[in-house]
Amino acid sequence: MTKLQFDYLSSHLEEARRRMIENRHGGMVLTGEDLEETIQNFGAFVKMAKQLENELSRREWNQRAQDDLRRLVNEPSAIVLDAMRSPDSNVVGFPGRPRSQGGIGGPGGGDVA
Repeated sequence: MTKLQFDYLSSHLEEARRRMIENRHGGMVLTGEDLEETIQNFGAFVKMAKQLENELSRREWNQRAQDDLRRLVNEPSAIVLDAMRSPDSNVVGFPGRPRSQGGIGGPGGGDVA
């Protein structure tokens, strides 16, 4: 979402406000096509506002995720992790240590008594 889209909504709202101000003292009666146009305009305003809210929310959540990632992973580790995720990288992780199937509370494991 760009700055122009923010201005776009405000421009439409300003135009609607201007039209209402022009008729403020003489009374304003909306019937038929004028009423339908006003209803559709406000429906479009709601849609634009929701799009702006969604974009702002998306940006806020992405920023929070980046902040969380920076706190959890230091810079050198992040570089290695990114290299491991890249299909063109020659960096590979060590295979994990095999885990035993038994153990306390596991299949065939000893009882804790």
